[in-house]
Amino acid sequence: MGDVTNQLDELKTLLSSCAGINSKSDRSSAYSTLLQLEEHSTTDPSLLKSLADSSNVLLSSMANDISDDDEEIAAQALKCMGFMIYHPSIATGISGDDVDMVLSSLQKVILATRIKSVCNLGVWCVSVQQFSATFLNAHIDSLVRAIVHALDNPSGSLSTTFEAMQAVMKLVTQLPEKMRETSNLWAPPIYRRLISTDKREKDMSERCLLKLKSTICPPPKALSKRLEISESVRVAKFDSGRLSLGLGSCSDAAFTKVGHIGLREHITVFGFINECIISSEQAVILDVKRKLLSALERLLNQGMKIQAMQAWGWFTRLIGPYAMKNRHLINQLLKIPEQTFLDSDPQVKIASQIAWEALVDALIILPSQESMTKAVAQNCSKQEQTYKDNGVFEDNGLTKSIKLIMTPLIGIISSKCDLSVHLSCLNTWNYLLYKLDTSVNHPSVIKTVLEPMLEVVFRVGPNSRNIWSWNFCLDLIDSYALATRIDENRGSDDEPGDQHLAKSPKHYPIKWMPWNLGQFDFFVNVVHIFIGHGEVAYDAALKLFRSSVKGVQSNLSSSSVPFSDVISCINTIIMCLEKISESVISQTFLQFIEIATGELEPSILGSPLYKLTLDTKYTENLNQVNQLKHTKTMAICSEEDGNMVSPVVYLIVLYFHTVVNSTSDAPGDGTVARKLSGYVGLLLMSYDPYDIFHTFTCSLYNYLTTNCLDCWIIIANCLKDYVDGNKDLVSCKSEPDDSWYLLISHFLAYPFVVFSSLSQKKLDVVQIIEPWKSLYVCIHQGYGCLSSQCCKNLFPVFDRFLEDYSEVDPAEKTQSYDFLSLFGDAITCILEHILKSSEPCQRNKDVDDGKRFSRAKTSLQCAARFLSVSYAEAKINQKILDTTSRAFSTLVCFVESFHFDEDIIPFFEIISIPLLQWISDLELQHENTIKLWITILNRSQISRPLINFNSTFLKLQAILLESALDHPNSSISDPTIAFWNSTYGEQMKLDYPQNLLPVLDKLFRNSKIKLCKRSYSRPDAAKITTTLNRCVKRVELVDDHAKGSGSKRKKMELTERQKEVRRAQQGRSKDCEGRGPGVRTYTSVDFSQGNETESQEETYVEKRW
Repeated sequence: MGDVTNQLDELKTLLSSCAGINSKSDRSSAYSTLLQLEEHSTTDPSLLKSLADSSNVLLSSMANDISDDDEEIAAQALKCMGFMIYHPSIATGISGDDVDMVLSSLQKVILATRIKSVCNLGVWCVSVQQFSATFLNAHIDSLVRAIVHALDNPSGSLSTTFEAMQAVMKLVTQLPEKMRETSNLWAPPIYRRLISTDKREKDMSERCLLKLKSTICPPPKALSKRLEISESVRVAKFDSGRLSLGLGSCSDAAFTKVGHIGLREHITVFGFINECIISSEQAVILDVKRKLLSALERLLNQGMKIQAMQAWGWFTRLIGPYAMKNRHLINQLLKIPEQTFLDSDPQVKIASQIAWEALVDALIILPSQESMTKAVAQNCSKQEQTYKDNGVFEDNGLTKSIKLIMTPLIGIISSKCDLSVHLSCLNTWNYLLYKLDTSVNHPSVIKTVLEPMLEVVFRVGPNSRNIWSWNFCLDLIDSYALATRIDENRGSDDEPGDQHLAKSPKHYPIKWMPWNLGQFDFFVNVVHIFIGHGEVAYDAALKLFRSSVKGVQSNLSSSSVPFSDVISCINTIIMCLEKISESVISQTFLQFIEIATGELEPSILGSPLYKLTLDTKYTENLNQVNQLKHTKTMAICSEEDGNMVSPVVYLIVLYFHTVVNSTSDAPGDGTVARKLSGYVGLLLMSYDPYDIFHTFTCSLYNYLTTNCLDCWIIIANCLKDYVDGNKDLVSCKSEPDDSWYLLISHFLAYPFVVFSSLSQKKLDVVQIIEPWKSLYVCIHQGYGCLSSQCCKNLFPVFDRFLEDYSEVDPAEKTQSYDFLSLFGDAITCILEHILKSSEPCQRNKDVDDGKRFSRAKTSLQCAARFLSVSYAEAKINQKILDTTSRAFSTLVCFVESFHFDEDIIPFFEIISIPLLQWISDLELQHENTIKLWITILNRSQISRPLINFNSTFLKLQAILLESALDHPNSSISDPTIAFWNSTYGEQMKLDYPQNLLPVLDKLFRNSKIKLCKRSYSRPDAAKITTTLNRCVKRVELVDDHAKGSGSKRKKMELTERQKEVRRAQQGRSKDCEGRGPGVRTYTSVDFSQGNETESQEETYVEKRW
């Protein structure tokens, strides 16, 4: 390390002492050694610090030596200087005086040297220096002059030109404003090379201009505006050190204007006039007029069309806003792309469209960003598309300029060009939209720029050739539809990441502003164009429809929107959907309705203020349904307000209509089923459940078809899930009105109404059973009072169903027994939950369950009718046995819950006929049928108060006893015989029904039953006599000894049961809990065999039955 430091000290001494250097070779060697040390310092921090500390001495020597006539010494010194002013660790420590010295020496050597390498290195030093802008600012003019000299390339070296362009780019990054002001000096030598036949020189110039584009575009006045004095200055003569000007009609004002070109006051008169003439000659307009336009035409004639258009674009861009004041020149320039746009070569067309963006830069001149954004924001907030700056478009000629720009673009996109040409065209169009800034939202711009291009692209459709253009335009219009906010602080240089910006491959951001409801028709028209292309464009239609409906909701959220606009917009959506329904497949159309329902707020769709007229085609069947026998007692979907419905009801009707009338997608299809389920769930959670449920129920009754049963299942499951999760469907405490009772009844009755209304009974309803039961159970558990009211409304429908089923052709019953099974499960379900609701009554024996039985009576009657109909069904289809078994099992539980004779006796009246059918048929008997009969027998013996098994009750039970007492199945006959012996067999006197006599005679003679209880000395001497006047047979047991003696009848001793009965008759018996006298129900019954007792029994029959 010490050696290196010493070596550096020796070099400083050597270079700083001119006297000690006797030969050029020594100086060259010293710089060569210094250069090596500089390279080594990049890895040696201490050496780098030493170089920084020695910068003053070293730079002084270098500043002198770079002007040496010896190329080797000057070049070595420039290389060493370049390192010193480039490396940040050294450059930041250089003093201001040293910076001035370095920059001055560089400027001088560049202008003075005739050595190409030295000039190159001098310009290179300028391009790599790391001085602060403060130091550079004082030397910018001299540096620009030196760089322009290098750009002019007096030595003819491309490397010099390259380094000069690098120096320009470096200074632009350090002093952008100063370099922009002097662009009229350094820009012309660069853009003139665009027409060079040397490809390297042309490419080098184009790359430089691209990097400098933000500085020179839009061009400063000095660069693009033609100097008027340039036409007046004819000649400048210098004679004997004196300047004489030969002027034509040049005035003082012209000189004043020349002096306004930002030239420096310290320049001599000679320099002033010289630079003034140079500036005039370098003005872009003058250049184009005199040289460049003819050069472009030569390039075209030579077949160099792409290069010509690239140069054309830059010339047009550098003319900038002054093009409008030089219309003749612009018209001359436009003749160039007129030829290239029609060229057959795709690359030429692409180059032409890229160059066309320059015309956009030149012609699209807008007011300040701040004023434009505020104007648009203010007008958008008023929901009007009348901009305050409307006059700007006309005053500035923007409308004509936009039409001029759009003309070739529409032609190209409409032609059958190569895909790359179309994409390039869209890029240029996108650039135009970008340059229009917030004015892109102006109505005239939408009509002139946006709509024509989109229509051309979308009319073609998303085919293989057009798919990229299609997607590009789709993304663009979608971003426009999604523009829902105004950001007044958004500048013109927004980043492409903004969520509302459409981007082309070049990432040009477009500043969409929120649109008003009047613009919604534009999006609707595009959606219809998409639909016209069929399934390939359905996704695009859905995407745009969703985005535009979001925009509608954003507009409607403003309270300033008039009522008429809201209604009009809702009508537009409905009409759009109805038109779409005529073209698309059902599954896709359902998505459109789901989008409208999901994106628009319930406060809009569910509002009672926004009423729409429902098309009669959606309700034409309801009047016919209301005339059906089974629905006359229930007013289905009465129209209190004509056909005026809320928007959400209209959407539901459309949705259901589509599902039912679908041909390609059956409602039972998994996808459609999931859609319907999700849609119903969404509606129930977002809107009044009654309105939603009512609408779906009405829609079901409008379509009494088998397909609707699948829809019914889905809706039932959704309603069940909703009730399970939301116990506020309706509160029993709030005493729900009849509308809810009727609505639930309608819905539960629907499957049976479908069966009754269709002529063809071949229906598969297995899947309906569980949803029906689940929904009923759910409603019963949550709203017991609601379910009880529903039952009252359901039973007339049930009766009608059983009537209709009984009339079905037996040949069809094998196909329709599932409906009967559904009915059986439904009535069983109802009975089960009536039974569950009575459990508190069962636990509290003081509570009279008479009211409960009165509610169940109708259900039991339906159950009895079902058992009768199902018995006939079982004869031809024994699959129904499972359902009847469940029904009998429920009836067993029902009977077991009875405690009072007032329950048992009416139940026996209701169930006796169907029970007799099932008991009598040995083939169809099953366990639950037998169990029901035995349970009835058992409960009748322990009822409260005790039942008097007299002649009247025997008459009621006669038909069942006739079959059961002598039944071939011992599990039926044995319990029945035991029941007889413990009840009727204990009676003193009975009038036996005539149908029982053969059975009783058989069983009595076989000693299986007992008849009236009495002691006989000769029991085998019994005889049967007939009492004709009462039409019953009486068994009269006569004791021969008693008859012959004529003695007084022996007093009989009462059994314990007879004593209990007598106590009950006298009101002395206690209830089962031992709490006092029981209820006196029956009239007194004498235990004698006289006629008086019979008269009393008949009186009881008349009162009770």
